[in-house]
Amino acid sequence: MTTEELKKRGGLYFERIQEGLDTCSWEQMYLSPRMAMEYLRKLREKNGPENSFADCYYPYLEEESKEKVRQALTGEEAAYLDGLGSGKEDLIFPLDDMLLAIGTKLNDRELLFFTFYFTKDPVTVWGNYKQEYICFRPADGTETS
Repeated sequence: MTTEELKKRGGLYFERIQEGLDTCSWEQMYLSPRMAMEYLRKLREKNGPENSFADCYYPYLEEESKEKVRQALTGEEAAYLDGLGSGKEDLIFPLDDMLLAIGTKLNDRELLFFTFYFTKDPVTVWGNYKQEYICFRPADGTETS
């Protein structure tokens, strides 16, 4: 899925974190991998799998960087990432259990950061350093949690 398609579905997408900080309501959270997985699963349940996505830049990494990522994963997880589309516009993928597990693991290890998008009840969760996640919601005061 492209970023434009995500926006059309109601997703909160921005290229730089500062844009989200300036235009959205936001909350900073520190989550262990287990806590992040639980939190994101709850958002996926609330929004439905058809409205839950994650971005993944893995297909665009240089081979040396891909190898570092693969070393942190199981063989099954590495094969999953290697199988992701490599179309120039494809950046956002459905948030299934495998992508959720990989995303929280790699965010925690600071090897590759993922952003998670939920479009039914719009919320974007931006992975960051030191187990930090920033949760963005529309600035109109709508409660989404």
